[in-house]
Amino acid sequence: MIRPRMLSVAIADWPPLDRQALQRAVAPVDSLFDEEGGGGAHLSDAAVGKLQEEYGVWLSYLGRSGQLEPDLSPAKRVTKSRLNGWISDQRSRGNRDATVLGRLRALHAILRLMVPDADVDFILRPRGVPLRKVLRPVSRPTTVIDPRILLTHVLALFAEGKSGKSYAQGRTAIRDAALLGLLAAHAPRIASIGVMELGTHIRRVGDGYQLDFGERDTKTGQPLSYDINPELVPILDHYIMVTRPGFGAGRSTAKLWLGTRGQPLNKRDLTKIVLRRTKAWLGVARGPHWFRKCIRSFASNVAPELALDAAVMLGHSPQTSINNYAKATAAEAIRRHGAGIERERDRTWSLAASAYGWRDPAPAKPPRRRRSGDGTMTAKEDNA
Repeated sequence: MIRPRMLSVAIADWPPLDRQALQRAVAPVDSLFDEEGGGGAHLSDAAVGKLQEEYGVWLSYLGRSGQLEPDLSPAKRVTKSRLNGWISDQRSRGNRDATVLGRLRALHAILRLMVPDADVDFILRPRGVPLRKVLRPVSRPTTVIDPRILLTHVLALFAEGKSGKSYAQGRTAIRDAALLGLLAAHAPRIASIGVMELGTHIRRVGDGYQLDFGERDTKTGQPLSYDINPELVPILDHYIMVTRPGFGAGRSTAKLWLGTRGQPLNKRDLTKIVLRRTKAWLGVARGPHWFRKCIRSFASNVAPELALDAAVMLGHSPQTSINNYAKATAAEAIRRHGAGIERERDRTWSLAASAYGWRDPAPAKPPRRRRSGDGTMTAKEDNA
C-alpha cells in the first residue's frame, strides 16, 4: 500500500500569531496558576512535535484552499464548513477515518493549548455526537512475525555489513542492523528513537547497554529504562565505536543516528530506512510501529503471562497494559477451550461412529494437532 504523503507546514512557516501562541503554551511557568500560558509545559518533546506536525497539516489545507487568513486568531479560523472541507481533502488523499479522527483530536488539543479561553469542543462532538461514533476506526488486518525471526534478519544484516557487502562499505547495513535490532527486541516509538543521544538515552553499563527515556522523550510522559537485549550488544558496539565515527560528524554531535555524511537523522529518515529494509526482508514494507504489534502479538499468542511486561516495555498506559493482558489471557483461554474440544472429539470418535451407524465410507477421524516451533498449529495424521 502506498501511503499518502503528509502535507504539513513546518513551525518556522506558521503565521506569527500561531507560532507565538504555541511558544507561550509550552513555555515553562513560574507559578501553578500562571495566566500567561504554559498549559503545555508538561508535555514531552515528542508530544509537542506530534501536535506541531498535525497542526501543520491543518495549516497546509488552509493555505492550499486559500483560507489561511494569517492575521486571524487560530481558534477563529476553525469553522464547521472549513472542517468539513478539510475532512473531504484528507479522504481524497487516501487517508482513512482513523487518521482523520486522530488529526481532529490533535487539532482540538493544540487549540486548547494555544487559545485556552476559546470554545473548540464542537470539534469533538459534531451535531452533539462523540467524534468516535461518527468516525469509527476500522482495524486493518496485518501479518505479524515472531520477533525472534526478525532478530535473525538483523543478525544477517549485521554480518552483511561487516563483510562490506552494502552501501558505504557496509556501514549503512551495520547502522540499520542496530536500528532494526532495537525495534525487533524492544520497539520503542520512532519519535523516541529519533531523539536518542549517546550518554543520555543509551549508555554502556557493565557487559551491556541500558536504554533511558525521560518524561519528555515518551508519548505518555512516563520515563522508560531497561537493559538492551544481549544479542544487540556486539551490533551496538560496532556501530557506536567503529561505524558511527566513520560517518564524519560522529565526534561533533551526541545524536546516535547519523547519515553517511555525518548529518543527524530524524524520525522520517529512520522510518524510510525501516520501510526499505523490511521490504527487502519480507517483500512488503513495514513501518516502525509494526514492530510493536509483533511484540504485543508474540506476548498474546505465545506467552500471555508476559503481556503486562511487554506492555510496560512498549510504554503503554496502565489501562492499555491491562487491556493487552486481558486480550492475551482471553486468546489463551479460547485456544485451551478449542484444544479441549479437539481432545474430546478424538476420545469419543469411535462411540459416535457406533451411535450413528457409520460404515464405509465413514467420516474421517479428525487429525491430531500439534503446535510447531513457530507457534502455529499443524495437523498430524493418526496412524491408527
